[in-house]
Amino acid sequence: MKESEEKFREVFNNANDMIILTYFDENHPGKTIEINERTVIDLGYQKSELIDMDPLMLVDESDREKSGEILNIIATVPGFFYELLLKTKDERRIAVEIKTKAFELGGQQVALAVLRDITERKKAHEIEKKAFAQIEENINQLATLGDAIRNPLTVFVGLADLNGGEIEEKIKKEAKEIDDYITMLDRGWIESEKVRDFLKKHYGIV
Repeated sequence: MKESEEKFREVFNNANDMIILTYFDENHPGKTIEINERTVIDLGYQKSELIDMDPLMLVDESDREKSGEILNIIATVPGFFYELLLKTKDERRIAVEIKTKAFELGGQQVALAVLRDITERKKAHEIEKKAFAQIEENINQLATLGDAIRNPLTVFVGLADLNGGEIEEKIKKEAKEIDDYITMLDRGWIESEKVRDFLKKHYGIV
């Protein structure tokens, strides 16, 4: 049993995710039973501080109400997944993805929470969303740019017809080159739509 306990502690403390085990009474986390080293490192508190702290105090004020609602679900839904914003000792905010399971241990109800820091993932997703929004804006601009140029160009060609002669031919030649450029823009617009649709389909960016 001692050997098994030592193996369990090694795995527990070397896990890449934060792990918190608490008593769980009347849908509320009670005294913390155990935490791993990753929790100490990521949250910046001493282990003794975390043991004595109400786990809800780690939740950022903006998510306190949400965490209260979640607690009512933990007791009835096994392996419940959710996200919260935590506040570290040095006042940093980190986004975490949490999987919590309530169960009975030694005749008492406990809750085991595994927390994964997804702050960088959330930042990357925000960058993706901004990039996608820029693609959407570019597509809309390309869609209207062709008509915005072609309409006055048609007027210029019409006026050239009235004048006739060498000027008419020169204007029509320049107008043809401009129209060719617009056609290239139209193709770019179509290709941009394909990129947008690909991102939506394969990366779920909306």
